[in-house]
Amino acid sequence: MEVAELLNRLESNQPEIVEESKKTFRETFLTTKESWLVNGLFDYYLQTNSTRSVEILVGVREPHDKHLFDRLSDALKGSTKLQALTLLGHIVRRHPAWIYKIAQHTLLKELLKLLKVEIDILPLMSALLILIILLPMIPALIGSYLQDIFEVFSRLAAWNTNNPNKNCRRIHYVASSGWIVCIISSLDMGCSHATFCIT
Repeated sequence: MEVAELLNRLESNQPEIVEESKKTFRETFLTTKESWLVNGLFDYYLQTNSTRSVEILVGVREPHDKHLFDRLSDALKGSTKLQALTLLGHIVRRHPAWIYKIAQHTLLKELLKLLKVEIDILPLMSALLILIILLPMIPALIGSYLQDIFEVFSRLAAWNTNNPNKNCRRIHYVASSGWIVCIISSLDMGCSHATFCIT
């Protein structure tokens, strides 16, 4: 069955067809070590934001984790960074057995680089939450990144004075029972908030 047909079946309204498509994808991942399947699914996700493609991508096994990290690392550098961060967020919350490999991949460097320069609040918060979730998973592997992590949190601590977007005055974080609530206070827009699950 062609990949295009599998993707069409993946978005079917009939649950049994969806499950059959997912099963076929999983079986295909087991029989190939090449990157074409990850690349195809990743491109499809970028085009459609399909939650079903996310479910398949977060469940990949070695050696496809490297192909997925490669694509995520590249996507963080471009206009699809928010979609890449969303997918990476799903991956770290799932905590696959291969997540520790992120410490040896350029993906972690790209994530930290983004946190040092990003000024848009949505990708910044998404990247920050990923880092917060990720750090307890790889505590023994972050030694070489400590300076970068310190710079990231120092930048965030000084956000109120350094942020070129003068609307935002305060960012408060309240963590409780596995949730982080970000409350953004602004001069002329009142208060807004976003809630993120970190469990």
